[in-house]
Amino acid sequence: MLEKNLEQRIKKFFDKNGINYFKIHGQSFQVSGIADLFVFHNFRAYALEVKRDLKKNKPTKLQTLQAKKYQKNLIYLFIDNNNYDFIIQNILKNNLEVLKHLSDKQIDYYIQFYKNGNKTTL
Repeated sequence: MLEKNLEQRIKKFFDKNGINYFKIHGQSFQVSGIADLFVFHNFRAYALEVKRDLKKNKPTKLQTLQAKKYQKNLIYLFIDNNNYDFIIQNILKNNLEVLKHLSDKQIDYYIQFYKNGNKTTL
């Protein structure tokens, strides 16, 4: 599934379940590397960077650094076709502990990936 199709699937799920979100459109006046979707559900905030397949299409270094910048105040997740169900269901349940843990692990992994010169594999 293409990235834009996955994003449409995510937005459709959020609409169906009454979960608020807004889409960030990359423009010249926009901060580079910022997440694709910001999600608000029952006083929780999530940032989602949508990727087709994280094994083949990793977040850029800039996207990873943006995630790291907001890591302490925002659950910043990299979502793809492989982890879609897990992340979406945990957002629906507002499972803060699980999503925060996943967010921290994803960000730490990609920080190490870029520190090691892109030699780490999933």
